[in-house]
Amino acid sequence: MARITKESQGYNFGHEAAVDVGVSESPLVSVAISNYNYERFLGEAVDSALNQTYPNVEVVVVDDGSTDGSREIIASYGDRIVPVLKGNGGQASACNAGFRASKGEITIFFDADDVLLPDTVGRVVGAFRSRTGVAKVQYRQRIVDTSGRYMGMNQLPDHVRMQSGDLRPQVLEDGQYAWPSTSGNAFASAVLRRILPIPEDLCRGFPDIHLCNLSAIFGPVITLDEPGSLYRIHGRNAYYGSYGFMNSTSLDKLRKILVAVADNHAR
Repeated sequence: MARITKESQGYNFGHEAAVDVGVSESPLVSVAISNYNYERFLGEAVDSALNQTYPNVEVVVVDDGSTDGSREIIASYGDRIVPVLKGNGGQASACNAGFRASKGEITIFFDADDVLLPDTVGRVVGAFRSRTGVAKVQYRQRIVDTSGRYMGMNQLPDHVRMQSGDLRPQVLEDGQYAWPSTSGNAFASAVLRRILPIPEDLCRGFPDIHLCNLSAIFGPVITLDEPGSLYRIHGRNAYYGSYGFMNSTSLDKLRKILVAVADNHAR
């Protein structure tokens, strides 16, 4: 069988067509919050995005067909946020909708049950400005319980090394690298325009597989030393990560993850 290469397929991707744009001096950062029936956590997530120490932040809140009081909470913020109200389509669909409604040079996709630490956006902007062509900035997330109490561990455990730099060789050979869940990543919007939309059927509940692996093909990844958000464990979240993965994930979900990973690697 002939070996399939990017040349034989006519591909034009990766650092050979890198997004070498950098960011402006004070770039607009879009925090796109995805919500589905998280009314008891939504306000804290929105407030954490609005109250960043970095001033130039746009908060987009996508409600993915909630049936609780989420939309009343969204309405209470008035013009302080950009609301996107849609039918239920899953997290990947919400991320696609949030990006379409956003205007920032940098985009953070954020789960409505998580909390963004106050100086995270400022540190993210500093990392993007530290070199040109950065595709993604990532950071660890502290695990908290329903009430927000720190549980003494991170969503991606400390012993798992999160790398910085050109991660193409690892992605192309292994299909992935160590990245946190959705709320632990910030993407160059120019890169997102190259890899979106996320396939909504394949990645319905885990858009980070598509976002994190493909973004690294288009530029360097920078890992911040300190945690940037709180990951809340409350019994209803679909936890995909090292902590409790094999005990809490059904075989059906594992099959779906493998199919999504296969599609991701093919791309």
